[in-house]
Amino acid sequence: MNIIRINKSTKFYMNFRINQSPKTNFKMKSIVVLLSALFSCHWMQAQSNRGEITNPLYTISIHGDVGFLKMLAQSGVLKKQSNLSYSFGALWEPGHLLNIGIESGFLILEKRSVEKMNTDFGTTNFKASLTSIPAIVVFNMKLHKLNLYGGLGASYTTSSIEAFDLKTITSRWLYTYYAALGYSYPFHRFGIGLKGSIYSFSKLNKTDVSIMLDLSFDVLNW
Repeated sequence: MNIIRINKSTKFYMNFRINQSPKTNFKMKSIVVLLSALFSCHWMQAQSNRGEITNPLYTISIHGDVGFLKMLAQSGVLKKQSNLSYSFGALWEPGHLLNIGIESGFLILEKRSVEKMNTDFGTTNFKASLTSIPAIVVFNMKLHKLNLYGGLGASYTTSSIEAFDLKTITSRWLYTYYAALGYSYPFHRFGIGLKGSIYSFSKLNKTDVSIMLDLSFDVLNW
């Protein structure tokens, strides 16, 4: 754990834990169970459709999301601060229950700014932020107007701390686990709705929850 100490009573944590905690292992198992359930539903639907004459419609869709992200504290309570974040992605829909795609974006995990902070070394303006750019493989099920997502990948995570006219930036790749539930109302090839997402980052011991406006568009249909 890297700890930046400003004075005896003020600490700002950028947690880069080397070993995974039991909580992280539990999250990994939960993601695996979710993905297994998605594949099982897809297999059962394929079995039920065997022997039927079907004409599946293949679709490639893209989506963009904008909304607010909050950090989930270790006590399970959401922190008060909300940060504006963005995400975007694409889905291949092969005409079955299970779809596959990619998800990325720009997430502000944590941000703090204090003007004229008194420290042991004098007064300074203090700024710190923790941001992430994920690259996630996503599995999706569409149940009427509900969308269920589960996925895993990696995130390029950057911590930035500025004080006393000095700026320190640290970056690294972290395993990332993703789950989301969304509601979308279709308008021909367009869709609009809301999506609630959970991001969990290994070795960082942080979980973030977001609520975003979701806009989608079917690029190709054949």
